[in-house]
Formats: sequence, structure tokens, C-alpha cells
Amino acid sequence: MNTDPILDWLLEGDVSIQYQVWRDLLGFDNKKLQTKIAVEGWGKEFLSRRNANSHWGDRFYQPKWISTHYTLLDLRNLNLRR
Repeated sequence: MNTDPILDWLLEGDVSIQYQVWRDLLGFDNKKLQTKIAVEGWGKEFLSRRNANSHWGDRFYQPKWISTHYTLLDLRNLNLRR
């Protein structure tokens, strides 16, 4: 695909990394690839850990690093699009 081994390596990673490489390094905003973030890789993993009340953790900000607040930030950083 590419002649750059680092780009090739990044494009073998999680779908969210693939999307960001295409968008930020190769200049192609592949929306189809972005929609896969919710159903593959880390995006799918984060979404599958949601509680029945549609939150993560105990409350919005508790416990700190696995709370809804931080999980939503992580999902945003993965470029999740639904």
C-alpha cells in the first residue's frame, strides 16, 4: 500500500488508528472507515462495557478513570461516529 513502513504499521492497528492515519497523515477523510469504530476494536470494546443505565462506572464521574466522563472522552478521542 505505502512505501513508508511506519504508515504501513499504523494502518495495521486498531480501526480508530487507521481512520486517524488516513485523515491526518494521508489527507483522506474516510467516513466509511470511521463508522467501523463503533463495531470493531477499541470503540466496540468501550461500548460493550456500558451498564444497563447507559453509563460506565458507578456514576458520571465515579470511579474516576472508568467513569462515564472519561469513557466518553476516550470515545471522542477514538473519533467514534454514530
